[in-house]
Amino acid sequence: MNTHLSCRQWLNRLNAWLRWGMRALNSGQRSSLHLLVLLLIAVAMKGRGWVLPTYTLSISLDDSTKVAAVPSRTTTDSKQVTRGVRPSVSLLSPARSSSIPRMVMLEQLPALFQSPVPHTIVPTRLRRDVITYTVNAGDNLSIIADKFGLQPNTLIWANPELEETPDLLYIGQRLVILPVDGVYHTVTAGETLEAIAEKYKVGVKNIVNCPYNGFEFEPYQLAPGQTLIVPGGVKSFTPRRIRSVVGTVPDTAARGEGSFVWPVGGYISQGFWEYHRAIDIAGDHGDVVGAADAGYVVYAAWDSNGYGNLVVIDHGNGFVTYYAHLYGFTVDVGQSVHRGQQIGARGSTGRSTGPHLHFEIRYNGEPRNPISFLPGQ
Repeated sequence: MNTHLSCRQWLNRLNAWLRWGMRALNSGQRSSLHLLVLLLIAVAMKGRGWVLPTYTLSISLDDSTKVAAVPSRTTTDSKQVTRGVRPSVSLLSPARSSSIPRMVMLEQLPALFQSPVPHTIVPTRLRRDVITYTVNAGDNLSIIADKFGLQPNTLIWANPELEETPDLLYIGQRLVILPVDGVYHTVTAGETLEAIAEKYKVGVKNIVNCPYNGFEFEPYQLAPGQTLIVPGGVKSFTPRRIRSVVGTVPDTAARGEGSFVWPVGGYISQGFWEYHRAIDIAGDHGDVVGAADAGYVVYAAWDSNGYGNLVVIDHGNGFVTYYAHLYGFTVDVGQSVHRGQQIGARGSTGRSTGPHLHFEIRYNGEPRNPISFLPGQ
């Protein structure tokens, strides 16, 4: 019969086996010791949950010790053990002679192998080096930042030329890419770690613990021209100078109602954020661009600052809209336009990586998020 043993009973039984094993070893009964080893292995493997095909192990411990193992099967022979359905371990100990078990039967011995794992999970390792990236067609700062799991600000703070014109990338432009969010700092003469940490609002440990920076032992030395990654560092945001187009709007010019429509269809490839005070509406090259509201054209020409072909409409109520990177324009300065009237076509002129409309709304000279004024899509 099967006997389900408690933890204390298991320990008592194991202790008895150990004492028996020592007596067997002292008396030269090597086969008895082998049995003890098998039993200990079975107990240890049970805790691992391993599974082995059921065997009936019959061991006779007399002067001519014999060991026999045969697969269990259903039979009426009382000397055989029928394999149970449940994967449990059963120990049967018949009458003892000289404190040594005459027979031990083990059911559901643990396996000698574990289930195979069909695939290997390779842990993701953080990149530790600074790399460069070449701007491709269709890229913008948000798209590039997403590729590397960074914030767009990190790209700007690692590439000083972007701080003046962050939204005006061009194909082939080379950008420095940090391994973590933060600031890329070039040391100048006389700077200290404390001063750099304070400048970017972090602790000194943020800098010295960064593997890229190569600090190992104090005192930490700095050299002019040395580059440092400042993980978690931030720069104070300074709004960049916004180029304004000033024009005289005659009293007879069309006036806007302050209600805007989408100037072109497509999808937003880059939204409004502190270094990109506009939205980019990407789509097919040559798609018609219309006036977002009625107004007066105060600029329609090539812009050398990176906007390419640019149209600016003053709506006569404090609002002014900008339409940049146009393939071409169909209006002239001094012309009144109504809401939805074609003013040009979507293109990729100026500093641009692909066809999109760079669309700005300014109110009394201040950039506003166009999404707040446009109807829901």
